[in-house]
Amino acid sequence: MNFLNRIPDTVGITVSTNTTIYSGLTGIFSSITNWNWTSIIASTVAILGLAMNVYFQRRRDKRERMESQARIDELKARTMAYQRGEKV
Repeated sequence: MNFLNRIPDTVGITVSTNTTIYSGLTGIFSSITNWNWTSIIASTVAILGLAMNVYFQRRRDKRERMESQARIDELKARTMAYQRGEKV
């Protein structure tokens, strides 16, 4: 099983967001102080954190869309049963 599929979405989103923010701040600070390698590494980590954040957000959105569709389908089935006079 894929390692990323075992991580809960909220944990992945929180970690990747914090990683992106702090590595971005480190990149800005190191750019101001002219630490070239630090700014390159911090920028790379910020980009990777952003990519992880996008991944987990899309996964959560997909799951929420499927849950919403399941609720809509259940409500439609109940409505149809009610209209036919069946007990729900």
